[in-house]
Amino acid sequence: MITGTDALGFTGGVLLSICLAPQLIKMFRKKSAKEISFSFTLLYFTGLLMTAIYMTLIKAWAGAIPIWVETFFSMILMMGKIYFDTSAEKQRGDEMELDEEEGVATASEAIPDDQGASP
Repeated sequence: MITGTDALGFTGGVLLSICLAPQLIKMFRKKSAKEISFSFTLLYFTGLLMTAIYMTLIKAWAGAIPIWVETFFSMILMMGKIYFDTSAEKQRGDEMELDEEEGVATASEAIPDDQGASP
C-alpha cells in the first residue's frame, strides 16, 4: 500500500526525472551537445547510478523507481554527448582535409607557367 510519504517521494522523483527531458530534446533537435559538460554528465550519471542501487538495496521503491528512470535518461544524455562530440570532431577533420586539398590545388594553379618565358 502506498503511503503519503511514498507518494511524496515518488512525485518528487518523477519531477526530477522530467528535468532532463528539455535538455535531451534540445540536444537531439540541434544535433549538438557542445554546451553540455562531459564532466558534469559523467559525475551526474555516476551519482544517480549509485543512489539508484542504494535505494533498490534498501527497498525504497518510491525513490528507486524514479531514480532508475533518471539514471536511464542521464545515460542517454552522456551517450548523446559522446556521439555528437565525436561526430563534430570527425566533421571538422573532414573539412580540414578538404581545405588542405583545395589549398594544394590553388597553390599549384598559382605557379606561373614557364612556356612564355625566354631562356
